[in-house]
Amino acid sequence: MLSEYDLDADAGQCGRRPQLLDLRIGRAHYEFALNSAQWREYRVGPIRHDGGHVHDVYHMVLFTEGNNSFWIDSQRRDSYPGLMVLTHPGRIHDFAPMLAGETTYHHITFTLRGRGGRSLKLDFPSLLSAYTGMRLEAAPTVFDMDAESRAGFASAVRRLTDPIARRERADLFVQTCVLKALMIVARSLQPAPKPSSGESMEDAVATARAALDDRLDQSLSVAALAREAHVTSEHFCRMFKRRTGQSPKEYRQRARIEKALSLLEHSDLRCKEIAARVGFADVCCFSKAFKKLMGYSPSSVRRT
Repeated sequence: MLSEYDLDADAGQCGRRPQLLDLRIGRAHYEFALNSAQWREYRVGPIRHDGGHVHDVYHMVLFTEGNNSFWIDSQRRDSYPGLMVLTHPGRIHDFAPMLAGETTYHHITFTLRGRGGRSLKLDFPSLLSAYTGMRLEAAPTVFDMDAESRAGFASAVRRLTDPIARRERADLFVQTCVLKALMIVARSLQPAPKPSSGESMEDAVATARAALDDRLDQSLSVAALAREAHVTSEHFCRMFKRRTGQSPKEYRQRARIEKALSLLEHSDLRCKEIAARVGFADVCCFSKAFKKLMGYSPSSVRRT
């Protein structure tokens, strides 16, 4: 129960002054200690994985650059910019890139230890509930963060890597930065306010379509759209396809190609510039997607 968790108001049994992020669960006191903080850790794969590793450390990892894969819960997961991963003591993981290519991420790791060095084993959503008072016990631990949350988390990590903070990891400044990061993660997981009774599924789909149309050049995940509609990702995809005849991915691809066709016909922009405007990483990917949907190449539009 949430009422069993308290920020430690009396850490005398632990033999030191209570710290901001110390935690009390029942009669047990747990002392917070920052383990590491890294802003823009850069790694190049492939790096061999031996089934991941386990230790008594909490991780917050935000991938910022590169598309690759990592190891979590004895399986491979895709990594990409904006993906947040939370791990707790006892959870198998390895964030080293499994595929050829580069990846960059911010991360914070910390421990909570009680009497005799015993580590707290609380899962990360329950830990967030303990610190914030939000009901997050059933929240996911691998999820997409929006741009504002990513920027806030990155700012907290960067402050933690300040040379002064490195010399005094247990001070109030360091724990305030970690608490800020925890709050940002918790708010990202908190369900959006319930819609008014007059807001229907039709409204939710219309809102999602407008977001997809307006942000063709930006990363926009199904998970983020589903949260705005107050439903699961699976239900959102079914609901969207039922009302549009297309999946969100298919709708977004068609919207990008139709916008590109309009620019080809009514502007002097080069194909490379058009590709970037509608969200393609390079002109080759754009040309393949365009031809697959339209049946002819984008360059042929300019020749007619």
